[in-house]
Amino acid sequence: MGTTLNLQQAEPWSRDNQKTVGELLALRAFAEIERKRVDSYLRPIFDSFDFRDRDGEKITNPRNLYLCEDEALCRAYYNLCDAENRKHGFTGPQDHCPALIAEDAAMAAEQALLLSAGKALGFDGNHCWGDLRKKMLHCLIGLCITVNKAA
Repeated sequence: MGTTLNLQQAEPWSRDNQKTVGELLALRAFAEIERKRVDSYLRPIFDSFDFRDRDGEKITNPRNLYLCEDEALCRAYYNLCDAENRKHGFTGPQDHCPALIAEDAAMAAEQALLLSAGKALGFDGNHCWGDLRKKMLHCLIGLCITVNKAA
């Protein structure tokens, strides 16, 4: 049997997490912008390679590069990506992608919000995946914005 949560029960958590939600939204926005920026200069590098999966099908999306079994070809690509990231001002660890670092920071902030809400509102924040995760984050962020806007 599910539990019903009312606004009065959720309001204290919402007020306590207003800053967290603001930071989360900023991290999401930065991750989206960083992804577009990084993709704009790395995509031409990706397109210059002929990556194939184990069935010989061309890999057309960098996110599917894990399907390529040619380690030497992948290493050559990643080396060029690392050099290009450096040309564009990235000073983080070698073999790391600035867009992935930004996306990881946003996901970590989302997880922290889910865990905080789970503890305060009585659900397991570790078990929110896929569409449920998206819906839960949407509701929690909306709750914080709505409650704090009404104050």
